[in-house]
Amino acid sequence: MASTRVQRIEEIISHSRNTYHIQFMDYRANHLSQGVIALARLDANIDQIKRFEQEYVAKRGLEDKLPVTMEITKENFKDYIGTQKNEHYSPYLKYFSDLVSERGWESVLREYYPGGYRRLCGLIISWNYSYWTWN
Repeated sequence: MASTRVQRIEEIISHSRNTYHIQFMDYRANHLSQGVIALARLDANIDQIKRFEQEYVAKRGLEDKLPVTMEITKENFKDYIGTQKNEHYSPYLKYFSDLVSERGWESVLREYYPGGYRRLCGLIISWNYSYWTWN
């Protein structure tokens, strides 16, 4: 039963990550995944979590995830860091998610962020919070 609950929570987070953009109204951050994880850790049932998801989306006016219109590669990944343009989020998410799937998060972290966790707190939270929490 517990594994079914975890699977449903992972589905909700995955749906959120694959459907909604990380920012909305140009600057506000989408914290839907963090809310789902917090409710799950507080032992909310799936119906409560789904209701939260629906209300969060409706009240916040989340925007659809932007399509990947460019490719981030090992050669160009530094070129767009710090630009804070919404259209760069999806390509970076794809690039780093693919790397983590291929090599594991520890390997990726060592190569791309040798300064360690302290320097990455904000990025980890907004980049791929659900991955770090559930794996």
